[in-house]
Amino acid sequence: MKVLSYNIRGAGRREKRREVRELIEKSRIEICCLQEIKVEEVNKRLCKSIWGNSPSDWAWLGSIGNTGGILTIWNSEVFQKTSEWSRTGMLVVNGRWVEDDSICTIINVYAPNSAAQRGELWEILQALGDHHLSGQIGHRKMSLLIFCNSEASNLIYFYFSVFLFCCAY
Repeated sequence: MKVLSYNIRGAGRREKRREVRELIEKSRIEICCLQEIKVEEVNKRLCKSIWGNSPSDWAWLGSIGNTGGILTIWNSEVFQKTSEWSRTGMLVVNGRWVEDDSICTIINVYAPNSAAQRGELWEILQALGDHHLSGQIGHRKMSLLIFCNSEASNLIYFYFSVFLFCCAY
């Protein structure tokens, strides 16, 4: 599984989209999580300019004015979405990893600047993590992937459930 999590700081400029597309193509990325896209509406044209012509699907949470915005794009031949939901600063995509028919949840986060809102967001993420780590659904593996950009420290954190591996940058 090859994943890119990137604070693009605005997807409106063609040069930035081209830079991300080249990285996706060169590294054969399967899931791309972008934060701070700074666009209110996402369409097929914008996604193709980022992802290229490979089969894809996407989910997004638009920006509020010129602030925030989250976009998750994935190779639709390796991951199939079953549902999505969002709230301020968080986009959740549930689906199935085609290769082994495992259930997978992708959470793309752009943490709010407000300490109170950030605290609420992390409580929700903790609850989601606890739910996923509490066991398996039937006999299928589950994966919880959280990709987030913490504006305060400008660090990117990756959390892969115990079924994959854990690391923090």
